[in-house]
Amino acid sequence: MKLKHLELISVKSGHPAVLSLFDGVLWVAHGPKESAAVWVSARSVKNMDFAKAYRSLEGALGEILCCKLAGEEKALLDIEAWMRGQERPLANVAVRNGAFEVAFSPSENRVRISRKLRVLVVDDSKTIRNLLTKILNSDSSVEVVGAADRPSEALRLIESLKPDVVTLDLHMPEMNGLEFLRKFLPKHPIPTVMVSAVSLEEGSEVLQCLEAGAVDYIQKPSATEISEISPQLIEKVKMAAGVKVKVSPLSGQAVGAHRRRSGSPGAMDRDQLLVIGSSTGGTEALRKILIELPDQVPPTLIVQHIPAMFSKAFAERMNDLCPFRVKEAEDGDEICPDHVYIAPGGKQMKIRKRADGKKFIVINDAPPMNRHKPSVDYLFHSVAETVGGECVGVILTGMGNDGAAGLKRLRDSGARTIAQDEKTCVVFGMPREAILLGAAQEILPLQEIPGCLVRWFSQKKAA
Repeated sequence: MKLKHLELISVKSGHPAVLSLFDGVLWVAHGPKESAAVWVSARSVKNMDFAKAYRSLEGALGEILCCKLAGEEKALLDIEAWMRGQERPLANVAVRNGAFEVAFSPSENRVRISRKLRVLVVDDSKTIRNLLTKILNSDSSVEVVGAADRPSEALRLIESLKPDVVTLDLHMPEMNGLEFLRKFLPKHPIPTVMVSAVSLEEGSEVLQCLEAGAVDYIQKPSATEISEISPQLIEKVKMAAGVKVKVSPLSGQAVGAHRRRSGSPGAMDRDQLLVIGSSTGGTEALRKILIELPDQVPPTLIVQHIPAMFSKAFAERMNDLCPFRVKEAEDGDEICPDHVYIAPGGKQMKIRKRADGKKFIVINDAPPMNRHKPSVDYLFHSVAETVGGECVGVILTGMGNDGAAGLKRLRDSGARTIAQDEKTCVVFGMPREAILLGAAQEILPLQEIPGCLVRWFSQKKAA
C-alpha cells in the first residue's frame, strides 16, 4: 500500500492488518498495552526530524517500551544511529530492501515482518533464464521479480526493482559478467551469485568475479542436472541474501602486482603441516592469507568446497600470485615444504605416511562427508591420524559444519587451531560450529590470521 511519509499507524487509524510496503522503513513502537508505527520514506529520511517522529509515536502510546525497525537499509541505519545516539530503546532491526510485507496488529501489540526473497536473473540465454526462474520460483520463499538478457537491461531492473539477490551469467552481449559486476556493485552492493558453465577458462573468470565482490558461484544446470543443481542453487541464493557485500577499491582488478615477495622475519618451521578448510567466501579469504605469507612456507593442504574445474583454476590463480608453489593436489603427491596443495573438486583428499616416514597425498572417490566432496573433515581426520598435533589447523568462512569436528580432533591431538571470526566471515557457519565445539584455540579476524601463522611456525610449540 502507499503510505505517506511519517504517516501514523495505530489502533485508531484503521489500516489493514497486512501492510505491503516498499522503499522505506516501518518504525514500530511498543507500549505497555498496544503498538503504533510511522512510515518513513527512504527518499525523505535525509531531511527528517527524527525527534518529531518519535514524539508522534510517544503521543499515540503514552509510553514507549521499545522500538523495532524494518525496511530499506540506508534509511534504517540513519534512524538506528539517531536512536542509539539519543539512547532510545531499540529492540531489533530487520533490513528489507525492496518490497516487503508486515503483519501489524497494534491492538494486540504484535508485528511480524515477512517477504519473499526477490531475485533478478541475468543471462543472455532465454532457455537458461526460464530454467533458473522455474527452479527459484519452486521455493515458496523465493520470487524471481525480473529477468534480463543483457547488462543494460539488468542495470535498469536493479535500479527499479531493488532485488535482494542477482544471479549473473559470465558471457553476455555489451560486456561480460565480470565487467558488469565491477560496474554495478560499487553503486548497488547487491549479493550476486555467478552462474557459469564449467570450463577451465570460465573457472578463472569466476574467481575474478569473486575478487570483484560476487558472493558465490554455481554450475549452470543442464536439463538432466535439474534435480541435483536445483536445491544447491536455492540454498546459495538464500545464503547470499544474508551477506553484506563489501567492495574494496581493488575489487576484481589484477591483483598480481600486489602479491607479496618478501619473507617475514623468522624462519618458519617447515616440518609441521598447515591445513585449512573453507567454503562460501573461502577463495577470497584464502587469497588474502596466502599472499601475506613469506616466501618459504610449511607444507600446506587446503580443502575449499569447489566444483571440479574451478579447483584447478583456483590453484593456478594462486600460483600466479604467490612466491611458493600452489597446485591442484594429485594422488601420490609427496608433501613438501614451500608447496600448497588444493583438494580437487569432486574428490576426497587425505594424507598418509610411508615406511620411510615421508608423507603423501591420497586422492580418491570416497563418498561425500557432511554432504561435501572434497570435505574438510575428511582431510582433518586423516591429518590427526597421521601426524597428530604436529600441525596447525584453520577453519575459514563457510556455510554448515564441515571441518568443525575435524578441527576439534586436531586440537585434542595437540595441534594449534584457528577459527575466523564472525565479523570478517562471508558466512559464519563452519567457524561458529568449530567454536561451539571448543575446537578453536584462537578466534581471529581474517587480516590477523597470516601474522598468527607466521608467529606460530617461527617458534617451537611449547611442550
